[in-house]
Amino acid sequence: MSRKEKIVLSSVALGVCLSIIALILASAGSPRDYVRKHYRYVSGDSRSAVYAASEPPSSVVASIRSKHKPADQMSTPSGYFLRYHDLIVAVTGAGRGSRIYLDDERTGYRRWYGYVGGTWGTYSGSGEGVRGGGPGVGK
Repeated sequence: MSRKEKIVLSSVALGVCLSIIALILASAGSPRDYVRKHYRYVSGDSRSAVYAASEPPSSVVASIRSKHKPADQMSTPSGYFLRYHDLIVAVTGAGRGSRIYLDDERTGYRRWYGYVGGTWGTYSGSGEGVRGGGPGVGK
């Protein structure tokens, strides 16, 4: 094999490897992308969206968790809550199916505070900038 043939063959092999890596990275996506692709859109705006699923909440949560490991999670009799860096996913029952709520971190924390407040803070909550400690301390 000539030097030129080796270079061409190496270039093709490198191209194939880079294509495979790009496909793997593209398929990983985010929890938001996963929900968008697998469940039916109901309503939303730029900060929140609601999706529907025909499966029960426990199945929906297991499916999402299997693809995207949350930073934290909790369940209550009212639903399941998955916390990601910039997203809160809440899955509640809806008849025989589920409702899936995708909220940015601040909106989700406010919406679901009754369930996650006191257990979860926010990644960048306003409380971090508060100085306190009593008279004259840090003021």
